[in-house]
Amino acid sequence: MQTNQYLNELMGSYMLGVLISLGIGLILGLEREYDKLKKDKGFAGIRTFSIVTIFGFTLGSLSEMFSIWLSIVGLGSLMLFLGLNQFSKTEETYSKELTTNLALIATFVLGLMVSAEMYRDAVATAVI
Repeated sequence: MQTNQYLNELMGSYMLGVLISLGIGLILGLEREYDKLKKDKGFAGIRTFSIVTIFGFTLGSLSEMFSIWLSIVGLGSLMLFLGLNQFSKTEETYSKELTTNLALIATFVLGLMVSAEMYRDAVATAVI
């Protein structure tokens, strides 16, 4: 029996996807948290990356039932939010680097990949 079949039977494909998405978000978020220890404050960390990955997975899963436009609008909304955050003026001094925004967009796409059952590819991309 293949590993995917065994895990699907054990916990169901949706919960497996949520756990893989959570793991990917934790990997990327932990790396960003480590960067924040070395440099100035950033606005996204371990919780944000995990939420974005699960959000991408959920929208990807719902797109199978409804429309692919759900994922496209979700990605566009995320990009709009990040763009507004980039140009907003806050009292706290967060670093305004483009790298974090691009990493969050990539994290969302990795969640979409997990929803398409591209588990190995998504995890390998996150590790790289």
